[in-house]
Amino acid sequence: MFSIIFWLIIIIVYIGVGLLIGNEKVSYIIIFLSGMVVLLINLYNSLQKKSLGLYFWTLRKWHHFKNSKAKWWLLVRYDGHYSSDILNKFKELLMGNSNNWETKIKNFSIQSIDFIIQDSLNFYAELSFGRHTNLPYDYLTIELSAIEIGYNDSVEKLNTEIIPLLETFTNFFKPENQSFDFHIEFQRSNPFFALYINHLKPESIKDFHVYLHVKEYSVTQKADTVQIDKKKICITTQSTNALKELAKDFLLLSPQVKKLVKQ
Repeated sequence: MFSIIFWLIIIIVYIGVGLLIGNEKVSYIIIFLSGMVVLLINLYNSLQKKSLGLYFWTLRKWHHFKNSKAKWWLLVRYDGHYSSDILNKFKELLMGNSNNWETKIKNFSIQSIDFIIQDSLNFYAELSFGRHTNLPYDYLTIELSAIEIGYNDSVEKLNTEIIPLLETFTNFFKPENQSFDFHIEFQRSNPFFALYINHLKPESIKDFHVYLHVKEYSVTQKADTVQIDKKKICITTQSTNALKELAKDFLLLSPQVKKLVKQ
């Protein structure tokens, strides 16, 4: 708050001095306006450090104007008890006529399948049997290779392609336990990392990583987590709905993020 008051006083004094000088020469006007711009920028920087709403509003407008690009990739894990032909049945599901997407199978075996959906989403699924790993359950991992998405297209891609696919996968495998790791890597610096540098106490930042434990969307007793570092975000959830809502919040820098980052 002190910095905001300080810059307001400086601006008022600066305007007053400018009016007293009253010099009509163009060079003095240019100098005056240039100085005013610098002072306003410093005032704005002080304001946004105190107001998360202003900070996120500015980021939303800037990223919308630039249609900033980000890279996404996703790792899904399903724990359960699966038959040896489960991936063959999964392939039949992917190639079924009832689907609203086009699927291409690149490679297939009894324990792995590599496939592309809509010519843009490259998935690789691998099955590990508990009897081979000394675990009481089988587990399946599905990895989405990195894709590049613009800010203005991100919610549509999430809502119309990725989340419906994950819901289809989940309904098919019916896991006893599940997790979703969704990574967002920005072209330049991570805007949330700058947020934490400006707004949180130094002890909240360890090894340049910040961890949020978010309970707003969780359907289990275990909170969802968001890891923030210098260039990327990693969202880990136990449900597709939590993944969808958190991904939208952080992709679009929504007002809800203001509440989440204060946890």
